[in-house]
Parts: sequence; C-alpha cells; structure tokens
Amino acid sequence: MKLIVDQPERCGRWLAEKQGKAHCRDESATYIGLERKGELDVVFMYNGLTKNGSVQMHVSVDGRCNKEIRRLAFHYPFMQLNVKKIIAPIQSDNSKCIKFALNAGFVLEHIIKNAGSNGDILLFTMTKEQCRFIR
Repeated sequence: MKLIVDQPERCGRWLAEKQGKAHCRDESATYIGLERKGELDVVFMYNGLTKNGSVQMHVSVDGRCNKEIRRLAFHYPFMQLNVKKIIAPIQSDNSKCIKFALNAGFVLEHIIKNAGSNGDILLFTMTKEQCRFIR
C-alpha cells in the first residue's frame, strides 16, 4: 500500500468518478489517497475547513478499509488540522458510505430533506473525543 498526498488532481478525479459526479477542482481541498498495485483504492478528501472548528470529509473506498487506513483518515483532521468536529455529508441512497460512517463511529446529526440528487443528505459528525482511531 502506497500513500499518495501530492496528486490532488488524480485523487479528485478518482473520487468524483466513484461518487458518480463531475470533477470540480477545489483548491482548498486536501486529498489523501492509498494505492494498491499501482491503482487508487481509497481516497479521502477534506474541505470546508473552519480553523479550530470543523472540516468536511468525503471518502470513496474500492477495497477494504482496515483500522490502519481509518487511523490515517482521522489523524489528519484531528491531530494535524486540530478540528473539533468532522462533518460527513452523505447521500441517503449511498448505503456503502453510510455503513462506513456508522462503523467508523460517526453519529447521524441532521437530515436535510430532498437536498441530494436521489433523496436526502445525511449529515454525519464525529468529535475528537468520539474517535477511537486516534487514541
């Protein structure tokens, strides 16, 4: 497994493709990708940072997402960015991503009705205190 932190265009395009969206470059976003056998397997995107407040996290996983990958995913926002809360907006029809969020320890905090392309947007959140991957 190889860590990719210096290829935002590649990671952004891969993430958008996996989520069925058009790639829209976000200069404020940070991407962390993991590559297996020369192909991206996992991409985390962080954007919407409010200093010492919150950051949005977006993820797409093709393979398995083990504890080491989750530790990496949460270390960056909580330890490096020093945010208090991660916000993960997820389309209500994305069962794979919802399962990832719940298994990781996110809490469903709010539902925005009819805001998604196929239904609602679910706002999952996690505080540093709730995160079991950085202890």
